[in-house]
Amino acid sequence: MPLRSAPPAPAVVLLDLDDTLYAERDWLLSGCRAVAARAEALLGRSAAELYDWLLQRLLTEGRERLFDALLAAHGRCDPALSALLVHVFRSHRPRLTAFADVAPALAAWRARGCGLGLITDGVSCAQHAKLDGLGLRAGFDLVLCTDDLPGAARKPAPLAFQLALAHFGCAPEQAVYIGDDPSKDFLAPRALGMRTLRIDRHLPWPLQSRRDFPDSHQAHRTIESLAEAAAPDASGLAA
Repeated sequence: MPLRSAPPAPAVVLLDLDDTLYAERDWLLSGCRAVAARAEALLGRSAAELYDWLLQRLLTEGRERLFDALLAAHGRCDPALSALLVHVFRSHRPRLTAFADVAPALAAWRARGCGLGLITDGVSCAQHAKLDGLGLRAGFDLVLCTDDLPGAARKPAPLAFQLALAHFGCAPEQAVYIGDDPSKDFLAPRALGMRTLRIDRHLPWPLQSRRDFPDSHQAHRTIESLAEAAAPDASGLAA
């Protein structure tokens, strides 16, 4: 049987942000600390007590209507205060740490002349604050937060991927997208003809459900480290 040749190295590498470049739970907990500090004077409880309450609520019931629940538990059902806490959460300036494989992979792709782009969903101010908190903005040629784009542009909509391909002037088969969430990350780039990789970091506290999705939502391959995708022989890109 003839040996299977390695796929060509990509001209452009596009990456997701949350749970791909860092653990999103770190941002979530950072935001809860910021909210607890702001709510201390509002609720007459220490920031440490409020943070512990938020953490326990997260662990047991998730983040749905988290701040409404905090206010209700302390006798303050006030939409304006809830909106204030949501604003504090989204706009706080986190200090985050990227996964250890991120900087070496970005450097390896850069050394080979790859274009580097970031495509991320989420509230714009929060996503940009995360990127700045990680100190990674300078590592990318293009940063696209889908909330900054017109219309309903969040993944799995194809607009951000089409824009990135146009920006770099490359064909879909010359680009690879690396993300973590099969519910939305891979459908559009696969349909466009891009290669796709899912990075599974086996995080202890996943924010996304691990339910099954159809083949159209799956990446071509699953990896456990960006080092696999940044290998000089491009072996990590094989389908």
